[in-house]
Amino acid sequence: MNIDKQSSDMAWWREAQNARDERVAWWQDARFGMFVHWNASSQLGGVWRDKVYSGYTEHIQRLATIPCEVYREEVVGVFNPTEFDADRWIKAAKSAGMRYFIITAKHHDGFAMFDSDASDYNILDATLFGRDPMKELKEACERHDIRFGFYYSHAFDWGEPNGAGNDWDYDNPGGSQLLHGGRNWYDKNPHLVPKFRTYVDQKAIPQVVELIEKHDPDILWFDTAAKLPPEECLRVLKAAREVGPDVVINSRIVQYTGHGNYGDYLSTVDRPADFHPVSEDWEAIPTTNESYGWSANDESYKPSLFFIRLLAKAAVVSVKMRTFVFGVNPAGRSAPNSVAA
Repeated sequence: MNIDKQSSDMAWWREAQNARDERVAWWQDARFGMFVHWNASSQLGGVWRDKVYSGYTEHIQRLATIPCEVYREEVVGVFNPTEFDADRWIKAAKSAGMRYFIITAKHHDGFAMFDSDASDYNILDATLFGRDPMKELKEACERHDIRFGFYYSHAFDWGEPNGAGNDWDYDNPGGSQLLHGGRNWYDKNPHLVPKFRTYVDQKAIPQVVELIEKHDPDILWFDTAAKLPPEECLRVLKAAREVGPDVVINSRIVQYTGHGNYGDYLSTVDRPADFHPVSEDWEAIPTTNESYGWSANDESYKPSLFFIRLLAKAAVVSVKMRTFVFGVNPAGRSAPNSVAA
Protein backbone atom coordinates (compact mmCIF):
# COMPACT_ATOMS: atom_id res chain seq x y z
CA MET A 1 0.00 0.00 0.00
CA ASN A 2 1.27 3.44 -0.94
CA ILE A 3 0.60 5.42 2.23
CA ASP A 4 0.98 8.84 0.59
CA LYS A 5 -2.36 10.57 1.16
CA GLN A 6 -2.55 11.56 -2.50
CA SER A 7 -1.91 8.06 -3.86
CA SER A 8 -4.61 5.96 -5.50
CA ASP A 9 -4.30 3.48 -2.62
CA MET A 10 -5.50 6.19 -0.24
CA ALA A 11 -8.66 7.18 -2.12
CA TRP A 12 -10.75 5.62 0.66
CA TRP A 13 -9.04 7.87 3.23
CA ARG A 14 -9.60 11.05 1.20
CA GLU A 15 -13.26 10.14 0.77
CA ALA A 16 -13.63 9.59 4.53
CA GLN A 17 -12.05 12.98 5.17
CA ASN A 18 -14.89 14.65 3.30
CA ALA A 19 -17.09 13.87 6.32
CA ARG A 20 -14.45 14.74 8.90
CA ASP A 21 -15.83 18.11 10.02
CA GLU A 22 -19.29 16.70 10.53
CA ARG A 23 -17.87 13.66 12.29
CA VAL A 24 -15.91 15.63 14.91
CA ALA A 25 -18.53 18.32 15.61
CA TRP A 26 -19.78 16.65 18.80
CA TRP A 27 -16.21 16.14 20.05
CA GLN A 28 -15.30 19.76 19.43
CA ASP A 29 -18.35 20.78 21.41
CA ALA A 30 -17.79 18.28 24.25
CA ARG A 31 -14.27 19.54 25.11
CA PHE A 32 -13.92 17.72 28.44
CA GLY A 33 -13.98 13.96 28.98
CA MET A 34 -13.01 11.07 31.24
CA PHE A 35 -10.65 8.26 30.19
CA VAL A 36 -10.66 5.28 32.56
CA HIS A 37 -7.70 2.94 32.38
CA TRP A 38 -9.00 -0.36 33.75
CA ASN A 39 -8.43 -4.03 33.08
CA ALA A 40 -7.15 -7.19 34.80
CA SER A 41 -3.77 -5.57 35.51
CA SER A 42 -5.49 -2.95 37.68
CA GLN A 43 -5.87 -5.41 40.56
CA LEU A 44 -2.06 -5.70 40.84
CA GLY A 45 -1.46 -1.99 41.38
CA GLY A 46 2.05 -2.26 39.95
CA VAL A 47 3.16 -5.11 42.25
CA TRP A 48 4.12 -8.63 41.18
CA ARG A 49 5.51 -11.32 43.43
CA ASP A 50 5.94 -8.70 46.20
CA LYS A 51 8.11 -6.53 43.96
CA VAL A 52 7.03 -2.96 43.19
CA TYR A 53 7.42 -1.85 39.58
CA SER A 54 7.60 1.86 38.87
CA GLY A 55 6.25 3.59 35.81
CA TYR A 56 3.02 2.75 34.02
CA THR A 57 1.39 0.01 36.07
CA GLU A 58 -0.71 -1.16 33.13
CA HIS A 59 2.62 -2.36 31.69
CA ILE A 60 3.16 -4.77 34.61
CA GLN A 61 3.22 -7.87 32.41
CA ARG A 62 6.04 -6.39 30.30
CA LEU A 63 7.88 -4.84 33.24
CA ALA A 64 7.88 -8.09 35.22
CA THR A 65 8.15 -10.28 32.09
CA ILE A 66 5.22 -12.37 33.28
CA PRO A 67 4.77 -15.37 30.97
CA CYS A 68 1.47 -15.38 29.10
CA GLU A 69 0.38 -18.66 30.64
CA VAL A 70 1.02 -17.34 34.15
CA TYR A 71 -0.58 -13.98 33.46
CA ARG A 72 -3.67 -15.59 32.02
CA GLU A 73 -4.07 -17.92 34.99
CA GLU A 74 -2.99 -15.74 37.93
CA VAL A 75 -4.04 -12.26 36.78
CA VAL A 76 -6.78 -12.56 34.17
CA GLY A 77 -8.17 -15.80 35.58
CA VAL A 78 -8.84 -14.30 39.02
CA PHE A 79 -10.20 -10.99 37.75
CA ASN A 80 -13.75 -10.72 39.09
CA PRO A 81 -14.82 -7.07 39.65
CA THR A 82 -18.16 -7.87 41.27
CA GLU A 83 -18.61 -4.32 42.62
CA PHE A 84 -18.37 -2.73 39.16
CA ASP A 85 -21.23 -0.26 38.69
CA ALA A 86 -21.42 1.37 35.26
CA ASP A 87 -24.03 3.92 36.30
CA ARG A 88 -21.91 5.08 39.23
CA TRP A 89 -18.92 5.67 36.95
CA ILE A 90 -20.88 7.58 34.33
CA LYS A 91 -22.74 9.65 36.92
CA ALA A 92 -19.38 10.64 38.43
CA ALA A 93 -18.12 11.75 35.03
CA LYS A 94 -21.24 13.75 34.29
CA SER A 95 -21.32 15.40 37.71
CA ALA A 96 -17.74 16.59 37.08
CA GLY A 97 -18.86 18.29 33.87
CA MET A 98 -17.41 15.68 31.53
CA ARG A 99 -19.26 15.06 28.32
CA TYR A 100 -17.57 11.99 26.92
CA PHE A 101 -16.18 8.78 28.36
CA ILE A 102 -13.46 6.44 27.05
CA ILE A 103 -12.62 3.00 28.46
CA THR A 104 -9.88 0.45 27.72
CA ALA A 105 -11.47 -2.31 25.63
CA LYS A 106 -8.11 -4.02 25.06
CA HIS A 107 -4.76 -2.86 26.35
CA HIS A 108 -1.28 -4.10 25.42
CA ASP A 109 -1.64 -7.36 27.34
CA GLY A 110 -4.10 -8.51 24.68
CA PHE A 111 -6.93 -9.27 27.12
CA ALA A 112 -10.30 -8.02 25.84
CA MET A 113 -12.61 -6.39 28.39
CA PHE A 114 -15.58 -7.24 26.17
CA ASP A 115 -17.33 -10.28 24.75
CA SER A 116 -15.25 -11.12 21.68
CA ASP A 117 -15.90 -13.74 19.02
CA ALA A 118 -12.45 -13.14 17.55
CA SER A 119 -10.53 -14.35 20.63
CA ASP A 120 -11.43 -16.32 23.74
CA TYR A 121 -8.95 -14.18 25.68
CA ASN A 122 -11.81 -12.00 26.87
CA ILE A 123 -13.67 -11.16 30.05
CA LEU A 124 -16.51 -13.61 29.44
CA ASP A 125 -14.44 -16.62 28.43
CA ALA A 126 -11.29 -16.13 30.53
CA THR A 127 -12.68 -14.86 33.86
CA LEU A 128 -15.41 -15.69 36.37
CA PHE A 129 -17.07 -12.29 35.99
CA GLY A 130 -19.62 -13.39 33.40
CA ARG A 131 -20.56 -9.90 32.24
CA ASP A 132 -19.53 -7.46 29.50
CA PRO A 133 -18.63 -4.18 31.27
CA MET A 134 -18.14 -2.41 27.94
CA LYS A 135 -21.78 -3.10 27.07
CA GLU A 136 -22.90 -1.91 30.49
CA LEU A 137 -20.90 1.32 30.21
CA LYS A 138 -22.28 2.02 26.76
CA GLU A 139 -25.83 1.58 28.06
CA ALA A 140 -25.10 3.82 31.06
CA CYS A 141 -23.74 6.52 28.76
CA GLU A 142 -26.94 6.39 26.75
CA ARG A 143 -29.02 6.73 29.91
CA HIS A 144 -27.05 9.74 31.12
CA ASP A 145 -26.47 11.48 27.77
CA ILE A 146 -22.68 11.04 27.67
CA ARG A 147 -20.74 10.26 24.49
CA PHE A 148 -18.92 6.93 24.62
CA GLY A 149 -15.79 5.37 23.16
CA PHE A 150 -13.06 2.75 23.43
CA TYR A 151 -9.31 2.63 23.79
CA TYR A 152 -7.99 -0.27 21.70
CA SER A 153 -4.34 -1.31 21.50
CA HIS A 154 -4.17 -2.33 17.86
CA ALA A 155 -0.39 -2.54 17.37
CA PHE A 156 0.88 -3.89 20.71
CA ASP A 157 -0.38 -7.31 21.83
CA TRP A 158 1.69 -9.29 24.35
CA GLY A 159 -0.74 -12.19 24.50
CA GLU A 160 -0.35 -13.27 20.87
CA PRO A 161 2.49 -15.27 19.31
CA ASN A 162 2.01 -13.10 16.21
CA GLY A 163 1.61 -9.85 18.12
CA ALA A 164 4.32 -7.22 18.50
CA GLY A 165 5.96 -6.48 21.83
CA ASN A 166 6.28 -9.74 23.74
CA ASP A 167 9.99 -10.58 23.58
CA TRP A 168 10.11 -12.69 26.78
CA ASP A 169 7.80 -15.49 25.61
CA TYR A 170 8.41 -15.08 21.90
CA ASP A 171 11.18 -13.92 19.57
CA ASN A 172 9.11 -10.89 18.58
CA PRO A 173 10.07 -7.31 17.73
CA GLY A 174 8.52 -4.22 19.25
CA GLY A 175 9.57 -4.96 22.83
CA SER A 176 12.10 -3.72 25.34
CA GLN A 177 14.93 -5.84 23.94
CA LEU A 178 14.67 -4.08 20.55
CA LEU A 179 14.89 -7.37 18.67
CA HIS A 180 15.17 -7.60 14.90
CA GLY A 181 16.25 -4.03 14.31
CA GLY A 182 14.59 -2.06 17.07
CA ARG A 183 11.96 0.57 16.49
CA ASN A 184 11.78 0.25 12.71
CA TRP A 185 12.07 -3.53 12.65
CA TYR A 186 9.68 -3.80 9.70
CA ASP A 187 11.97 -1.71 7.49
CA LYS A 188 15.06 -3.70 8.47
CA ASN A 189 13.38 -7.11 8.41
CA PRO A 190 10.42 -6.93 6.01
CA HIS A 191 10.28 -10.73 5.81
CA LEU A 192 8.78 -10.68 9.34
CA VAL A 193 5.82 -8.51 8.38
CA PRO A 194 3.52 -11.35 7.14
CA LYS A 195 3.65 -12.96 10.59
CA PHE A 196 2.29 -9.83 12.24
CA ARG A 197 -0.17 -9.23 9.44
CA THR A 198 -1.73 -12.49 10.57
CA TYR A 199 -2.41 -10.92 13.97
CA VAL A 200 -3.96 -7.86 12.32
CA ASP A 201 -6.18 -10.05 10.13
CA GLN A 202 -7.21 -12.52 12.80
CA LYS A 203 -7.54 -10.34 15.89
CA ALA A 204 -7.03 -6.57 15.60
CA ILE A 205 -9.35 -5.92 12.68
CA PRO A 206 -12.06 -8.41 13.78
CA GLN A 207 -12.14 -6.96 17.30
CA VAL A 208 -12.28 -3.35 16.11
CA VAL A 209 -15.16 -4.33 13.82
CA GLU A 210 -16.86 -6.12 16.73
CA LEU A 211 -16.60 -3.06 18.96
CA ILE A 212 -18.15 -0.83 16.32
CA GLU A 213 -20.91 -3.20 15.24
CA LYS A 214 -21.89 -4.33 18.75
CA HIS A 215 -21.52 -1.08 20.69
CA ASP A 216 -21.69 1.79 18.17
CA PRO A 217 -18.99 3.96 19.84
CA ASP A 218 -18.66 7.67 19.21
CA ILE A 219 -14.86 7.59 19.38
CA LEU A 220 -12.01 5.09 19.06
CA TRP A 221 -8.69 5.80 20.77
CA PHE A 222 -5.78 3.83 19.30
CA ASP A 223 -2.21 3.72 20.61
CA THR A 224 1.45 2.73 20.02
CA ALA A 225 1.04 2.48 16.25
CA ALA A 226 4.81 2.57 15.72
CA LYS A 227 4.99 -1.07 16.82
CA LEU A 228 3.62 -2.14 13.42
CA PRO A 229 4.29 -0.97 9.87
CA PRO A 230 2.15 2.05 8.97
CA GLU A 231 0.56 0.03 6.18
CA GLU A 232 -0.83 -2.45 8.73
CA CYS A 233 -2.16 0.34 10.94
CA LEU A 234 -3.83 1.90 7.92
CA ARG A 235 -5.59 -1.40 7.24
CA VAL A 236 -7.06 -1.21 10.74
CA LEU A 237 -8.16 2.36 10.09
CA LYS A 238 -9.72 1.40 6.76
CA ALA A 239 -11.67 -1.45 8.37
CA ALA A 240 -12.92 0.91 11.08
CA ARG A 241 -13.98 3.49 8.51
CA GLU A 242 -15.88 0.90 6.48
CA VAL A 243 -18.11 -0.18 9.38
CA GLY A 244 -18.04 3.07 11.39
CA PRO A 245 -17.81 6.07 9.06
CA ASP A 246 -19.06 8.42 11.79
CA VAL A 247 -16.64 7.25 14.52
CA VAL A 248 -14.08 9.85 15.61
CA ILE A 249 -10.55 8.39 15.53
CA ASN A 250 -7.42 9.81 17.13
CA SER A 251 -4.04 10.36 15.47
CA ARG A 252 -2.33 7.42 17.18
CA ILE A 253 -3.94 5.01 14.74
CA VAL A 254 -0.90 5.64 12.50
CA GLN A 255 2.33 7.25 13.69
CA TYR A 256 5.76 8.32 12.54
CA THR A 257 5.12 8.04 8.81
CA GLY A 258 6.25 11.48 7.69
CA HIS A 259 2.84 12.02 6.10
CA GLY A 260 1.10 13.76 8.99
CA ASN A 261 -2.06 12.84 10.84
CA TYR A 262 -4.36 10.16 9.40
CA GLY A 263 -6.88 10.48 12.24
CA ASP A 264 -9.49 13.12 12.99
CA TYR A 265 -7.47 15.04 15.57
CA LEU A 266 -4.01 15.15 17.14
CA SER A 267 -3.28 13.19 20.33
CA THR A 268 -0.55 15.18 22.05
CA VAL A 269 2.10 13.99 24.51
CA ASP A 270 1.32 11.93 27.60
CA ARG A 271 1.10 13.47 31.09
CA PRO A 272 1.34 17.14 30.05
CA ALA A 273 2.06 19.83 32.62
CA ASP A 274 1.50 22.52 30.00
CA PHE A 275 0.32 22.81 26.40
CA HIS A 276 2.14 23.90 23.29
CA PRO A 277 0.21 25.45 20.41
CA VAL A 278 -0.55 23.18 17.46
CA SER A 279 -2.21 23.97 14.15
CA GLU A 280 -5.00 21.40 14.27
CA ASP A 281 -7.61 19.99 16.63
CA TRP A 282 -5.93 18.35 19.60
CA GLU A 283 -6.52 16.51 22.86
CA ALA A 284 -4.39 16.49 26.02
CA ILE A 285 -4.13 13.49 28.33
CA PRO A 286 -2.87 14.26 31.88
CA THR A 287 -2.71 11.94 34.87
CA THR A 288 -3.17 12.67 38.56
CA ASN A 289 0.09 10.97 39.57
CA GLU A 290 2.65 9.36 37.23
CA SER A 291 0.78 6.30 35.98
CA TYR A 292 -2.30 5.73 33.87
CA GLY A 293 -3.30 2.41 35.46
CA TRP A 294 -3.89 2.36 39.20
CA SER A 295 -0.72 2.25 41.30
CA ALA A 296 -0.72 1.05 44.90
CA ASN A 297 2.56 2.79 45.65
CA ASP A 298 2.62 6.01 43.63
CA GLU A 299 1.41 8.73 46.00
CA SER A 300 2.77 11.64 43.95
CA TYR A 301 -0.66 13.13 43.38
CA LYS A 302 -0.81 16.61 41.94
CA PRO A 303 -2.90 19.20 43.83
CA SER A 304 -6.32 20.13 42.51
CA LEU A 305 -5.04 23.61 41.69
CA PHE A 306 -2.69 22.05 39.13
CA PHE A 307 -5.65 20.67 37.18
CA ILE A 308 -7.75 23.81 37.55
CA ARG A 309 -4.90 25.78 35.99
CA LEU A 310 -4.44 23.13 33.30
CA LEU A 311 -8.12 23.33 32.39
CA ALA A 312 -7.87 27.10 32.20
CA LYS A 313 -4.83 26.86 29.94
CA ALA A 314 -6.65 24.42 27.68
CA ALA A 315 -9.44 26.94 27.31
CA VAL A 316 -7.21 29.82 26.26
CA VAL A 317 -4.45 28.24 24.15
CA SER A 318 -4.73 29.84 20.72
CA VAL A 319 -5.50 26.87 18.48
CA LYS A 320 -8.45 25.79 16.37
CA MET A 321 -9.95 23.54 19.05
CA ARG A 322 -8.92 21.68 22.19
CA THR A 323 -10.33 19.01 24.42
CA PHE A 324 -9.18 17.65 27.72
CA VAL A 325 -9.57 14.09 28.98
CA PHE A 326 -9.18 13.30 32.64
CA GLY A 327 -9.71 10.26 34.84
CA VAL A 328 -11.01 8.84 38.06
CA ASN A 329 -9.71 5.60 39.55
CA PRO A 330 -12.22 2.71 39.48
CA ALA A 331 -11.09 1.87 43.02
CA GLY A 332 -12.82 5.05 44.16
CA ARG A 333 -10.01 7.55 44.73
CA SER A 334 -8.75 10.30 42.52
CA ALA A 335 -6.10 8.52 40.52
CA PRO A 336 -4.22 8.01 37.23
CA ASN A 337 -6.67 6.57 34.78
CA SER A 338 -7.10 9.32 32.26
CA VAL A 339 -5.67 7.74 29.15
CA ALA A 340 -3.64 4.95 27.71
CA ALA A 341 0.08 4.70 27.39
